[in-house]
Amino acid sequence: MIIGIVAIPARQNHVLQLMQRLEPHARKIQVFWDTQRKGTWWNQTRAMALLKQANPGEPVMITTDDGVCVPDWHERWQAIHAEAQDSIYSLYCGSPAVFTADSIKRGYNTGLHRNGFYDVAMIFIDQPTFLDDAKRWLFMENGLHDKWIHHRHIVKKDGSYQHLDYVMEGYLLAKKIPWTVTTPTLFDHAQLKSTMSHGTFQSPNYIGKPHTFENH
Repeated sequence: MIIGIVAIPARQNHVLQLMQRLEPHARKIQVFWDTQRKGTWWNQTRAMALLKQANPGEPVMITTDDGVCVPDWHERWQAIHAEAQDSIYSLYCGSPAVFTADSIKRGYNTGLHRNGFYDVAMIFIDQPTFLDDAKRWLFMENGLHDKWIHHRHIVKKDGSYQHLDYVMEGYLLAKKIPWTVTTPTLFDHAQLKSTMSHGTFQSPNYIGKPHTFENH
């Protein structure tokens, strides 16, 4: 597995804790530090380039500097992947609608989930052109005016871009490409001050102790 962490220097201590949980399962792990505060669009684009470096069948995880996970997240994800056999996974989700009784019993939910794709912890397998395809849809196939995207303020007042995870979700929905959400989630948000001026989100059904690296 290749792992990329999108991060800002102010969260270095938390990133070090996250790396302790992730590094044992990685062939390569890289932290993408945004030292000049260019923003998540720029930094996530850098991290997503790891998708082109993976071997055939090798998972690539892209995560953020405010994620937490249970100690055995990797073993749990492997068991889910053995059954789901998907190529795109979200290990965090904030939408209660995804957590049906059947999906919780099964351990995952595969489908087209509105408000169900998050950049906290994404896994891609054999998806080297995923971001290229999503941006092509956004800028060349009228994706900016898609009903799921147009109100998301992708283009900021200064002309720069934001909310790349919304773009990825919009692309998946528009192209009817299903993905798998782990239910319960294997990742949650840490209680850190948001860099996007919003509140601290929490998984409605995290398998660990909320906001921590601990099991229940």
